[in-house]
Amino acid sequence: MENEKLTMRESVGEVLEEDERDRETKDGELVLVREADDLLKALWSGELCRAYLFLLHNPQTLLAFGDRHLRAWDYYGKYVVVGFSLEEFDDFTQTKKGRKTQHIVGIVQSGSGGEWRMYMNKLYSQQRVAFLSTWRRSHFTRTPNIFPDKISDLQGATLNGRATKGTEANPTPESHVAAQNPAKCQIYGHSDKACWDSQPMCGKCASQGHDVERCTSETVATFDFPPAVFFQRKENGEPKVFGRDAEVVRALASAGNFTLNFKEVPPGEVWGELLPNGSWNGITGMLGSGAADFGIANLFITSLMGCRDHQQFTVPYHQTVNCVIMRVPPPLPRWQALLWPFRENTWLALVVGLVLSGPLLYCLARGSARSLGETSYLDSLTSSYLHAISMHVQEPPAREPTTNTSRVFVAFLWLYAMVMGVSYSSNLTTFLTVTRQPLAIDTYKDFYESRLTVVGVGPIFGNLMKTSVNFYLNELYKQFVSLPSDEAAVQSVLDGRAGYITSYHKSKYTVAKLNSAHRTPIIRLMKECTWPFSVGVGLQSHTPLKPRIDTVIHKIVESGLVSQWFKESVWIATRENRMQQKETNKEEETDSETEVFRVLPLNVEHMQGVFYILGLSHLSAVMAFLAELCLARREQHSTKD
Repeated sequence: MENEKLTMRESVGEVLEEDERDRETKDGELVLVREADDLLKALWSGELCRAYLFLLHNPQTLLAFGDRHLRAWDYYGKYVVVGFSLEEFDDFTQTKKGRKTQHIVGIVQSGSGGEWRMYMNKLYSQQRVAFLSTWRRSHFTRTPNIFPDKISDLQGATLNGRATKGTEANPTPESHVAAQNPAKCQIYGHSDKACWDSQPMCGKCASQGHDVERCTSETVATFDFPPAVFFQRKENGEPKVFGRDAEVVRALASAGNFTLNFKEVPPGEVWGELLPNGSWNGITGMLGSGAADFGIANLFITSLMGCRDHQQFTVPYHQTVNCVIMRVPPPLPRWQALLWPFRENTWLALVVGLVLSGPLLYCLARGSARSLGETSYLDSLTSSYLHAISMHVQEPPAREPTTNTSRVFVAFLWLYAMVMGVSYSSNLTTFLTVTRQPLAIDTYKDFYESRLTVVGVGPIFGNLMKTSVNFYLNELYKQFVSLPSDEAAVQSVLDGRAGYITSYHKSKYTVAKLNSAHRTPIIRLMKECTWPFSVGVGLQSHTPLKPRIDTVIHKIVESGLVSQWFKESVWIATRENRMQQKETNKEEETDSETEVFRVLPLNVEHMQGVFYILGLSHLSAVMAFLAELCLARREQHSTKD
C-alpha cells in the first residue's frame, strides 16, 4: 500500500510539473506545493466548489500554513487530508485555521497493509479529534458521517476564551503546543501543573486556586455600559450581568446549547483603540487575540481604523444614532423678567418713540403758544419729557396742554401708550411667575460656537469627527477628549464643562436617570443627532459560529424580543432607585401639585426686578443731589469772586 501511495503522489507531481503555473479545470484546481507559501496560489472560496483534498508528502508544510496567511483559507469549506499521522492531524486541528474550520477529515494509515483510519476534527470540545471509520478490504467497517453539523448543538460546551496558540508566523514546536493548550496535556502525557506553569495567564489562575475550566471559560468580553449592558459585582465578587445585549448572547447560547461566562475588559479600554504597535486593546483586542469569543456593549458595526482586521460582527439587531448630552443652563435672573414681555425690537421701538415724543411735544406746545400769544406750562424740554413719560406709564399728567395742537398730539400719544401699557402689563404677570431658560445649544453649529469640550467614552467618536465631511463636526475634533468611563463623561457634563456624545438610547437613559432625582431637569439632549449605526455582537475573525448565530439573531429581531429585553433591563436597573426615591419625593410631588393647581403668590424673588428699580431710583436721586450741591457751591464761589 505504501508503494501505491507513493505512486499516487508521483503521478500527481508529474501532471503538475507539466505546467509551472496553477492548472485550472472545469471541476476544480490542482496546485503543486513544495513550500507552505505555495498554497497562496490556490483558489480559496471558489464559487463552483468548496471542497479541498490534500495529498501530503511532507506534513510540516500544511502544518506551517495552518498558522500563516489567515485570510488565505476557506473557513467554511470541507477538507480531506491524506498523509498526516494521528498526532499531526491533531496538531493541525489546533492551528489558527484548524480551530475555526468546521469540516476537516484526516485519513491516516493505520500501519496494517491496506488499512486506513478516518478521523474528523471536533469544535469546542475537550476531545479535539473523533474516530469515524476504518477502510479495510475495499470498504468501510461502518458507514461514516464525514461532515456532520458541529455548530447547531454544542452539547453544553463552554466556549474556549483563551488566546489562540502562538502569535508568530512559524508553527509552535510540539512541546510548547502542549504547554500552551492545557486541553492537550492528556494527549502528550503532561501534568496539569506543567501546563499551568508554562502559560503565565493560567499560572496566575492556578496561584489563585482556580481550575483549568474556570481559567479558560470567560468568553464574553464586555463592560458596564447601561442600558445595553449592566455589569455589576455581587458581594462574593461574581459578575452580575444583564441588559439588552446580555440577553441577546444568552439567547444565542440557549439556541446553540453552549455555556457563557462574562469577562470585563481592563479598566479604561472599553471597545478598544489602535495601539502604536498595530494591535488593539479592549473588546476588539480580546476578540482578535482569541481571549474572548463574543463582544457586547452597544457594539457598532464598523470598519473604522481597520478594526475588522481583528474581529467580525453578526448581522445587526438594533439601529441607533448618536446624540449629545448637555447640561441644562441655569435660568435667566428673575430681575430680567421686567424685560421679557417685549422682544428686543419692541423695546427699541418703544425707546425711540419715547425719545422723540419729548422734543416733539415741546416744539408743538411752545410754537402754538407763541403764535396765539399765550403761555404753556410745557415751555421746557424737561416738562415735556415728564408729560410723555407719565402717559407711557399710564399715569395722568398733573395738567393738560393749553393749545389745541398739543392736545391732539397728546391724545394720540395717550392711545399709543395705553395699548403698549396694557400689552406689557398682561405679559408681565405671566413672566413674573415663570423661570426662563437661555437659548439652548441644539445643533452642532451651536455646539462649535459655544467652544465647549466634546467628550466620549473611548476614541471612536473622535475618529468619526476627524473623518467627517461636516465642517462643524470636523472642527469639533479639535475640542474632543476621550474619557475612560461613562461616569467620568457624565461628571464633565454635570460640571458644565463639556457635552457627552453617545448613542441615542444611552443618552435617553442617562437623561431620564439623572433628571428623575430632581424637580427640575439638570441635563438635556441636543436636538441634532448624527452617525446612524447598526449594533451587533462582536465575534472572532473567521469564527465557524457566525452563520448559525446570524440565523438566530434574525429570528430574535423578527420576534420583537430585543425591544422587550431593553424595556425589562431598564426597569430592573431603575427599580431600586425608584424605591429609594419614593418616600423622598412624596412631599415634593405634593408641593408640586399645589403649585400647579393653585394660584401662585408672588414672592420677593419673583418681584426682584421692581426692587432693583427702586434701588436704582434712590441711587440716581442721591447722585443728582450731590451733583446739584456741587454746582450750587461752585456758583457761590464764582459770585463772591
